[in-house]
Amino acid sequence: MSSQCEKLYLFLDGELGSVHEEHFRHHLARCEACATGLHEAMQLEMLSLYALGEGAPPARLEAVPPVKPERAPRPPFLRVLPGGRHIAGAALVLALGLAALMAFSPSPSAVSREVWLAQAPTRLLEARVAYARADGHRPYAPLRSAGEMSSDMPRPPPLRELADLEDEGDLHGIAAAYLVRKDWRQASDFLLRSPPSPDRDSDRAIIVLEQGHLEEALTLLDGVLRRVPAHPQALWNRALVLREQGLTLLAAEAFEAVAKLGEPGWSEEALIRARALRHETQARGRPWKAGLAVVD
Repeated sequence: MSSQCEKLYLFLDGELGSVHEEHFRHHLARCEACATGLHEAMQLEMLSLYALGEGAPPARLEAVPPVKPERAPRPPFLRVLPGGRHIAGAALVLALGLAALMAFSPSPSAVSREVWLAQAPTRLLEARVAYARADGHRPYAPLRSAGEMSSDMPRPPPLRELADLEDEGDLHGIAAAYLVRKDWRQASDFLLRSPPSPDRDSDRAIIVLEQGHLEEALTLLDGVLRRVPAHPQALWNRALVLREQGLTLLAAEAFEAVAKLGEPGWSEEALIRARALRHETQARGRPWKAGLAVVD
């Protein structure tokens, strides 16, 4: 039994923090003991509802193992409110139980590209993720309104496939799945647990950039480029930071460095962005030059 197994009833009671709860969900998808425990808890929950007259008897009571006298009682997970009535999250527990049991059904060994939204026609993230399966080029199409945010945001990454990645020790792959969905908290957590590397620092810079810490993001990316001068994702993300700092010509140069790498899709977009930045710089300079001509 791992330390995660001891958190089953904290999970059922909703007493885990958001990060620990997400970790336990990953654990639950591949731990048969916890899935069995969850199923037992579900059956006990349904029994309690029936005893209180709040529901029909469960269809498979025979699946509940008999309680052995010598066995220590399990900690209660039903919540008690004033009046002594148990509020049983039967629907939630049932859903969790089904999800856990489904996690043990046969599944393809290869992780689907959909984990990284690689099959989507557009990308939500302007920055580039330094994880190969998440870095396929698609046109950038940001969400522009709260209504779009609620209706068009992608679903969370599939739990079972994240568990497969964690079994493989691919924490960066999990982080990338959250990055492309703009889930900065989860992405940051898994990046911090990943082994140090230029790719990891490039992706950490994305989160720092999104948080508005431009100098910190630039420091991370400059560190990557000292080690790997032609790191395509770091060059791209550095251009975004420079643009946000108002250094449009330097940003254009960074995008042009990406264009020279000849990556399909990315090189074309980088060249378009570089030209747009140079045009913007020239447009800003025209009134200043006109003002000098009047003074002369």
